[in-house]
Amino acid sequence: MVVASAALVTACSSDPPSSTSSGTSPSEATATVSNPASTGTASNSPTISSDVSTSAPQPAATADPTPCTVSTESPGLQHTVLGHVYNAEIHRPSNGPDNLRLPVVIDLHGLYSDGPTQAALSRFGELADRTASEGHGFIVVEPTGQPGPIDGAVGWEVAASDEPDRDDADYLTQLIDTLVAEHCADPLRTFLAGYSNGGIFASEYACTHPDRIAAIATVAGFDHQPGCNSIVPVIAFHGTEDPIVPWAAGGTSLLLDDDSPPALADALGRGVEPQFVESASAAGCDPIPERTTFAVDVTLISWTGCTDGSAHELYEVVGGGHTWPGAADQPDADLIGPTTLSIDATKTIWQFFREHPRQV
Repeated sequence: MVVASAALVTACSSDPPSSTSSGTSPSEATATVSNPASTGTASNSPTISSDVSTSAPQPAATADPTPCTVSTESPGLQHTVLGHVYNAEIHRPSNGPDNLRLPVVIDLHGLYSDGPTQAALSRFGELADRTASEGHGFIVVEPTGQPGPIDGAVGWEVAASDEPDRDDADYLTQLIDTLVAEHCADPLRTFLAGYSNGGIFASEYACTHPDRIAAIATVAGFDHQPGCNSIVPVIAFHGTEDPIVPWAAGGTSLLLDDDSPPALADALGRGVEPQFVESASAAGCDPIPERTTFAVDVTLISWTGCTDGSAHELYEVVGGGHTWPGAADQPDADLIGPTTLSIDATKTIWQFFREHPRQV
């Protein structure tokens, strides 16, 4: 959920990616499985490959097909909520249409991080530029959270560290409103992606604001609050050896010590995999999921029959750490664990998002 030191969540270097990548998307799964030698884990790996699959169906452009106008050329946005000033950077593909509503991916960073660092980790902006030339680009927004109760680290307010003098969920709602009103974002294709603490925040926001987003994606962090019956589609990636946010119930975490708040210990002790099962059940999915071998170290666990198409897909990364699959150079592998090269989370997330516009 959150991390105890900057070293545990420093995202990645800003070196440009190579022209190829070992990470693959679901459309390439057959090739990956038939060539086990090309899979595995590593602490350093290139990120998004130069080709992006376009096999996923393209949803309707927008509920409002009339042209719109981006009201400002500024690459940043600022909002003030309960006295806290939040900043976000916006990336709209320069080679895409500037008068039509586009999907928007709001990319939420982890603790001890910020928007620009998360942008370098996920590189959604690079993917948006490439896909724009193919007719299905998207806006990327990289917001930065606020200093919190754990060492004053910048992050997002979640249930395990609720603060009465801030309201990050209200900020996110205001950000979405501004993107729709002033930046030609499509309200039916507004998506959240989050890493670590950002993934926890994304999943909790989906529970309380299911009418504001179309789907979410979480990497190395997921939370299902008791009583939540959200029907928002979700795709998640999580390593079985994550030392920060345990995969299984009762797992250990480097975050916890004798002085840890009980709420944090309880949240981490519930485990991501059991909480994802709870989320699928609450969404009305069939109780027995399908398991598909994606690669030698990656298994896709997917639920069918979910209410209103609220798909639940969980990628189990065997031996994976607290990392973003397919990302470039994530440092401190001795602390956060290895990064799999077998799947590109960024590319796979975007394919999932394209297939799940918000139902109206």
